[in-house]
Amino acid sequence: MDQERKPYAGYEVTPRFKRALKRYKNTKIERDAISDAIRELAAGPPFPNGLRVHPIQKAKSQGVKEASPTMAIRITFEVNDDNVLILRNVGPHDVSIENP
Repeated sequence: MDQERKPYAGYEVTPRFKRALKRYKNTKIERDAISDAIRELAAGPPFPNGLRVHPIQKAKSQGVKEASPTMAIRITFEVNDDNVLILRNVGPHDVSIENP
């Protein structure tokens, strides 16, 4: 990555994200992929191409994006006005995107 990264001021996790993350407590590979993705997201843009970060078109609020720690798992997030990363949801593509 040639560009300098611009880290966020911090990050917060929604209760929904915490509940959804519990689904992966017994799957070390997926849990590690999610942890790695959170670290990359918190480091700020530009994001590695492997995360496949892009806006969610169906989201009710503008600015909601998704990242893909694996081909099966999506993390939805947004950045608030204070430059804080908000982790909204994590799960299979259809579940996390349907209700980001």
